[in-house]
Amino acid sequence: MKNEVINLNIIGKGNDVEKIQKRLRCAARATGTELHLSWQHEYPQTLDIAAENSVAVTCEKKLLLDGPGTTEEIETLLTRLKNNR
Repeated sequence: MKNEVINLNIIGKGNDVEKIQKRLRCAARATGTELHLSWQHEYPQTLDIAAENSVAVTCEKKLLLDGPGTTEEIETLLTRLKNNR
C-alpha cells in the first residue's frame, strides 16, 4: 500500500529555507513519510508568525513550525501528522 503524501508549505527567505528543506527531507526519510514541499516568499497575514525574518512551515494552512526547528522536532511533527490521518 502506498503512503499518503503530506503537503507542506515552507514560508520564508534565505538560508533558513534551505536548512528547513534539508531537515524536512531528512526527517521524512527517518519516519518513512512522503512529502510534497511548496514554497512561498511572503507570510500570509492569517498566520501569527513571531519573526518574519525566519522560516515557517504550514500544513493545510495551519502553522506547524515557526523557525528552523531541529530534525528531531520535525520527526515528531511528521509522526503526529501521519498518525492523525
